[in-house]
Amino acid sequence: MKKISVCIITFNSEKTLLQCIASIHLQTIRPFEIFVVDQGSTDATLHLLKQRRIRVIKNDENNLAKARNIALRAARTNYLLFIDHDICLEPEWIRHAVPCLTSRIIAVGGIVIESDSSSYGRWAKIHLSQQSARKEYIAGSNFLCITKKILSLGGFNTKYKTNYEDVTISKLIKEQGYRFVTSKKSISHHLKTYTFTTLYEIHWKYTFYDWPEPNTFRNLLTKLFVNMYITLKYCFRDKSIFWLNLPLFFMQSKHDLHYFLKYGR
Repeated sequence: MKKISVCIITFNSEKTLLQCIASIHLQTIRPFEIFVVDQGSTDATLHLLKQRRIRVIKNDENNLAKARNIALRAARTNYLLFIDHDICLEPEWIRHAVPCLTSRIIAVGGIVIESDSSSYGRWAKIHLSQQSARKEYIAGSNFLCITKKILSLGGFNTKYKTNYEDVTISKLIKEQGYRFVTSKKSISHHLKTYTFTTLYEIHWKYTFYDWPEPNTFRNLLTKLFVNMYITLKYCFRDKSIFWLNLPLFFMQSKHDLHYFLKYGR
């Protein structure tokens, strides 16, 4: 049986961390090790980890892609499962995912289910889905890989500090002649609780790299048109939560304008 390392990426994770750790301990195939790469937590995260004697590696830059690269180099086995601090694995996650790995299939993702049953959670399930069943990439929030293979590709692109690093590594895997797959029986639950503000902030980050960077006036205008297009598309497609679609244009544009004022040239 393959030995599995599990790395949790943390940042101010006290609310969900213990559930995440418990779900790892409940796996029917127990991992060889659990360790954490922490990105500068200021809450009780480090205290909770110290109580449970879990190895912690600090990455105070708060760069998600760099944290994943640190984990690749720190893992003591050749099979590494990345799990975000707000993810809770079902007990059979590892058992179903491990057999998918081969000499050519070097990464496996699972299915992520949103736990927030509010209107915000339903909106997130539609528009912020981490479903790894999407063929173009597998979500970094629950991502099993062959360590040496990912390192041989150069690891994760550190340009992507908060998200999208999973999209780029998935593209790189395919470009280099390897494959990734989804284990549809490897199920996890996203423990995130959304608010009106965080919903749109996450959506802005989630879609940021799909469009021109709003650091010039021309690109900012492009983004405003894109925001209007996306808002109208959501309104016509998802009428059951229409009231959450309407503010999207204003909230997205607010973040784009803030970005332009801070980084514009």
